[in-house]
Amino acid sequence: MIAISISNVSLILGAQPIFRDLSWEIHHDQRVGFVGPNGAGKSSLLKLIIGEHPPEPGGHVVRAKGITVGYLAQEPELDPSATALEAALEGNPRVHELEAELTRLEARLGEPAVYGDGRALSRALGQQQTLVEEYLAPLCRPGALASVRSLMSSRNEAAAERIRQAIEEVRTPTLIVWGRDDAWTPVAQSERFARAIPGSQRVILDDCGHMPQEERPDIVLTLIRGFLEQVEKGGYTRRPPNEAPPGGRPTH
Repeated sequence: MIAISISNVSLILGAQPIFRDLSWEIHHDQRVGFVGPNGAGKSSLLKLIIGEHPPEPGGHVVRAKGITVGYLAQEPELDPSATALEAALEGNPRVHELEAELTRLEARLGEPAVYGDGRALSRALGQQQTLVEEYLAPLCRPGALASVRSLMSSRNEAAAERIRQAIEEVRTPTLIVWGRDDAWTPVAQSERFARAIPGSQRVILDDCGHMPQEERPDIVLTLIRGFLEQVEKGGYTRRPPNEAPPGGRPTH
């Protein structure tokens, strides 16, 4: 499959011809590097591909349907007050939009009018699943998961300590739902969560990975409804280790 096609392209900047009658194809499974001396036209060709420079009449640059192009300038104009992460995220504004939408949706899930209405709750959880899938789509690209795992494994101890302290400050009724096959955060970590949060209930789902709400949505919805009903009735107590809640397996 041809991802980008360049046909008979000429580029002239001012009175200086950069290249003439250039034809080239980039296939979807290729990794291409430009090599050449300064001023040979490497950056100019990239700018032509992204549309910053128009080709001379008679030349064409065609991208296959669904192909998007990202470009990092040699001398980017960055906000000096922004962090490196903030600057990187500006390359995809949709990430910020998704985070804002997920935050608003999470707030809605805590409203009685939503969690007390089965249909409204199902719709909200469905919307959340759609947004999460879009948010995590970049992680499905080859090599992405390995990069993220490497980054996570190198986090500093101070950050880990802040997470531990935040967990220990939770004092509200808490339902912990974990996938037994979670490859990101091992199921053993759920026990630490349960010990750190007084009165929490923990459910381990078999044949489930890192995102129970996506992999086992029916069971998770049943667990949430039952838990919220229990809390509203004032009957919230920690479930004994050998007792399994509806739709779940016994906690350990």
